[in-house]
Amino acid sequence: MRPVFRDYFPRYGSGITHKEFRKAIELDKPRWFIAHEKIEFLRKLFQQFMFDDKGKRNGFDIKKTSVLDSIKVVDLYNDVRANWVQSFTTIDEVMVFLETQFGDMKKRIDEIDNRKKKEK
Repeated sequence: MRPVFRDYFPRYGSGITHKEFRKAIELDKPRWFIAHEKIEFLRKLFQQFMFDDKGKRNGFDIKKTSVLDSIKVVDLYNDVRANWVQSFTTIDEVMVFLETQFGDMKKRIDEIDNRKKKEK
């Protein structure tokens, strides 16, 4: 079981990262998500338009802009948000997150191995 670690910004690209995130969640792989704070801001801004009164995703979409190239960026964030996402503004915040999560690799590997044992 390979852990998944990704960061993302307000650019959607080909969608391969979204597929990878969904697969990691489906397989319950260990995963770490970091997202630029702008994505959380956009999620909150668009939430009122993206969902109906019952919380179901509707057909709301946007035109590509220099700020956000696809509403799918927000969809991706919503998909991973239920699993925990670390927000960041600066590269220093990313480095602190990485050090906290992966500074003691032996401990992290042991946690992943113990998780594998529980699955069996």
